[in-house]
Amino acid sequence: MKVLQPEFPELTMSSLRFLERIGLLAPERTPEDIGLYSLQDIERIRQIKRWQRARLSLAEIRERLERMRSTIPQSSQRSCLSYCCRHAQPKPNS
Repeated sequence: MKVLQPEFPELTMSSLRFLERIGLLAPERTPEDIGLYSLQDIERIRQIKRWQRARLSLAEIRERLERMRSTIPQSSQRSCLSYCCRHAQPKPNS
């Protein structure tokens, strides 16, 4: 998240979790629930935030991301270099 803060100071862990909940972002996760953000994930966040600034709806953003995904070769869709970011999500009470 630190890498994106200069360009998007409004970006928070809460906003990243929101993007995950609605299916616009899907970082890999460790058993400890740490989100691993690849370079592709970071570029995806950057593009989403730019479109949000341009006042595109979430539906329009989803559509554009799907179009982009269909034009990128499968072998290029995930970079092996990842950035870690801990997600402190509340655990349900038993």
